Amino acid sequence: MNEKDFAEKVLNKIENEHIEPKPRWSFFVVHYMLWSAGIFAALLLSVAVTLIVFLVANNEWDVYPFLGIGVFSFILSTIPYIWIVMACVFLGVTVYNVRHTRNGYQYNTVPFAVIVLGIPVILGGVWFMVGIGDSVDDALAKHMSIYRYMPGVRHAKWDMPESGFLAGEIMSIADASASFMLKDFRGREWRVMFGDAGLAEGQSVEEYMRVRMIGRKTGEKEFTACVVHPWIIYGRARQFTGMDYGVRTVSERERVRVAECLSRGM
Repeated sequence: MNEKDFAEKVLNKIENEHIEPKPRWSFFVVHYMLWSAGIFAALLLSVAVTLIVFLVANNEWDVYPFLGIGVFSFILSTIPYIWIVMACVFLGVTVYNVRHTRNGYQYNTVPFAVIVLGIPVILGGVWFMVGIGDSVDDALAKHMSIYRYMPGVRHAKWDMPESGFLAGEIMSIADASASFMLKDFRGREWRVMFGDAGLAEGQSVEEYMRVRMIGRKTGEKEFTACVVHPWIIYGRARQFTGMDYGVRTVSERERVRVAECLSRGM
């Protein structure tokens, strides 16, 4: 087909199908919509990265010695699969949208994807340090019950008092600091006995502090804690809360003490 025949074919197609040129403004609208969607997806990617870092940093390494499972099984049970998948989806949406903007074809896909991933990783790391990961995780757990039971999310594994795992917020401390009232993440109130034996070495408890415990259920709404640890290890900077969090090394003495405490309920 020569150039003349091709031109005639194009003109006939335009005439027969009543094709009309799109106004210039429509291209600008599409362009900015794609950029807006790409930026929004990048922000969601940052949130996903924040939650991945938060959940991995708080993956229970400080209570792992008391769980009686292998390292490989423990790691598999704490990987935040849902947020890793969501991060990949948000990364793909971001790259796709920006690549389809007016000048997007000029960007090489792989280097551009690395840059797109790098910025949210940095932003997500900053958000993690100021406590946004904890706030988002907590909000999702409170308002979306299905979220608590997703793989890698911590709330479900600490909502099994019959199996010896309980977490929540301390409402009041009584009996010369030997017990406290706790509200778990489902709003149930528990009387928790712990004394000095239940506290991890170097730890203390305060009202309105969120904690996680390993122990045994001793009554309808009573629980004896063999281990009491802060709910958050990392992800809420000390200057924002006034509390000092950190992963501890579990001593052999503490390991034996907890084993003896748990064995009393068997």
